[in-house]
Amino acid sequence: MSANGSTSLEKKRIHSLKTYSILDSLSEEEYDMITRLAAQITGTPISLISLLDEDRQWFKSHYGLGVSETPLEYSFCAHAVTDPHHVMVVSDARLDERFKENPLVTGPPNIVFYTGVPLVQADGLALGTLCVIDNEKRQLSDSQVQALQDLAKQVMALLNGRKYRFELKRANETLRRQNDAFKRFAKLTAQLLKSPLDQITRYTDRYLNLHEKDLIPGHIESLLTTKAAADNMKTLIDGLLKNIDSKRTASDKREWVSTSYFEDYFSVLFRNSQDRKLEFNFKMEEADINKSSVMEVFTQLITNAFNFNDKDIAEVVVGGRLVEDYYEFYVSDNGPGIPVNEQDKIFEIFYVLQPFDRYGEFSTGIGLSTVRRLVHDLRGEVSLESSEGEGTIFAFSIPK
Repeated sequence: MSANGSTSLEKKRIHSLKTYSILDSLSEEEYDMITRLAAQITGTPISLISLLDEDRQWFKSHYGLGVSETPLEYSFCAHAVTDPHHVMVVSDARLDERFKENPLVTGPPNIVFYTGVPLVQADGLALGTLCVIDNEKRQLSDSQVQALQDLAKQVMALLNGRKYRFELKRANETLRRQNDAFKRFAKLTAQLLKSPLDQITRYTDRYLNLHEKDLIPGHIESLLTTKAAADNMKTLIDGLLKNIDSKRTASDKREWVSTSYFEDYFSVLFRNSQDRKLEFNFKMEEADINKSSVMEVFTQLITNAFNFNDKDIAEVVVGGRLVEDYYEFYVSDNGPGIPVNEQDKIFEIFYVLQPFDRYGEFSTGIGLSTVRRLVHDLRGEVSLESSEGEGTIFAFSIPK
């Protein structure tokens, strides 16, 4: 390989090493256990996990040696990494042309014997070595060399695990910053939009109060349509702001709630009438749950079940049971059902099947996305079963 090619590979190797954020880190028992074990297996007084920086070899773990780094120009490991797929063995450094004048051979720690196993990453480049050192001439058995190779793989597993954790932490931090920036942008945009919408509503009301008797019916209908559109947009914006401002619910904020409480509460909130009927079918007397979150999920699902029902009498059943380690709750209705090709999309924010409910109110497409978020925050799952023309069952389960 040309000198330029070798230099390029070395730059790539050092760059890869930096991505592990390992240099100059504190001592860690997981690495120290490996060097102790390597020394015990080989019977050598010194064992090192050596990582090769630009001008030094730095020891993540150093068993039997009192220093944490040495100059790269004196490094045995710098020779070992040039052939990353083979174990480098130096039986007697005093007779080796590469090392016989090395200060680490002629002086402390008086290296005579060296065996280094390259620490090879997935791209084939070596970050350093797991090595054992003695001040006497010796030879390792095949089983001892194999053990060192296995330990070197364990070192790489630790390094890769560390790198993954750091990358995940950085990604999460980047995502958090982006999410915060989006929330600030969305809130500012929503607030800017609400101001002119409020003005439209106020202007329309004032104009109708002053001039309604002078307007022809068609003009009045146009003004009312404009006002309704502005009100619907404000409803959408308010729902979006609520979704943005909501905090993640801690799943451990639980309390025992009787199912009779659900029945009493929703019987008042959704009173039976000529065009709607609410029934309950709980197979348990109480549940240990996050009360506020479960109540909000039920409220959203029951509201949708009534408001988007196409039958003369909208019938809704609310129930739940305990199944092993989970509470299973559901809300079923006799409504129009949800087409199969729409069921995967129904929980997406702003996705709507019908622009207006049975009472003429604007559909924001926020309710079911809120349901999914709340259930997931409780470490649960939400699902649906539906038959077109016959109705839908929304079910959600949360850990006991």
